[in-house]
Amino acid sequence: MPLRLRSGRYVAVHLASSGAFDALGVSRRDALWRALSFDRGAPLFRSVEAPGPAVGLPAMDDVETMKADYRTTGLSTKTHPVALLRPDLRRRKILGFLELESVSPGSRVKVGGMVTVRQRPGTAKGVVFMTLEDEDGQMNLVVFPKTYDRYRAVARDAILLVAEGKVERKHKVTNVIVDRFLPLEGQRPDDAVSRDFFDGRS
Repeated sequence: MPLRLRSGRYVAVHLASSGAFDALGVSRRDALWRALSFDRGAPLFRSVEAPGPAVGLPAMDDVETMKADYRTTGLSTKTHPVALLRPDLRRRKILGFLELESVSPGSRVKVGGMVTVRQRPGTAKGVVFMTLEDEDGQMNLVVFPKTYDRYRAVARDAILLVAEGKVERKHKVTNVIVDRFLPLEGQRPDDAVSRDFFDGRS
């Protein structure tokens, strides 16, 4: 199926990368190939038909699709980044949302996920509240100033991380009082997705 786009090449490439043509039966790589190899606005190609799917390009795997989603739209409706790491997380006994909900208060745990929110309210006396997300839900982290200062680089900049600490549960709300951070090695979106409600340089 030819791709007929009046928009510029950048828009065509962006749409192809984001999977906009999936519903038309055109794979991302095939759509991207056509967008990159054909520019309707260039005088040399005005009378040339868009190239067909003759180049048998392999489909993107789950990691490549997830990265393309985050790069082009900032989210993915197909694969959560942490789901790709789940086998390794289980092997390392790093809990996710569902497992954390069944842990008794006062237990020491390791949780891993993608940072979606960092905030430090002016009334919280320097305490940072973070949200870790995985494929099943969101986990609340409470980070006191001493811990934040000690692990500043990871706590401030990492997109995927592991937090260690003690489980606190009040009124059916589960928090992890963090005393240690580690970067979570593995696949990650290309762009930061966290929403930071304080000066990240501090």
